[in-house]
Amino acid sequence: MPFVYSIDSVDKSILKILTKDSKMPYTEVADRLGLSHGTIHQRVKKLEKRGIIKSHSIVIDYNKLGYNFILFLGIIVGNVANITTVITALKAIPQITVGHRTSGTFNIFCKIRALDTAHAAKLIDKVNAIKGIIRTESMVSFEEFINSKEDLVHEVEAR
Repeated sequence: MPFVYSIDSVDKSILKILTKDSKMPYTEVADRLGLSHGTIHQRVKKLEKRGIIKSHSIVIDYNKLGYNFILFLGIIVGNVANITTVITALKAIPQITVGHRTSGTFNIFCKIRALDTAHAAKLIDKVNAIKGIIRTESMVSFEEFINSKEDLVHEVEAR
């Protein structure tokens, strides 16, 4: 279990603001919180050093790029000793945008973005061809109704 850091209300407020807009200049964050730019800069660097802030990123609307067919793929690996090899092969498929090692029915659970059903079928075939995978089960997503980092930051802020 990773070490859990305790953060104060200022750090929580910084996280809340940057979760909504990671490109917001530190001067604007400082103005919103009534603090100096240097204080914000130092606190963000401390949060990065601790690994609480892992990266500053953008959110891409893949639908606008044509990748509007989303499916989830549950993967069963024949010999769990080979799971690292399977994971390495899955990481090489760029249309797999999320992957988790899981318990229960599936050893691995992935989110795949495809152009259409034909493209999705080719991607599933590609996954099924990976040595060590004995079975997959796919589920098509009709609608994503939650995709929020902000809600959990609000919960952290309330603690």
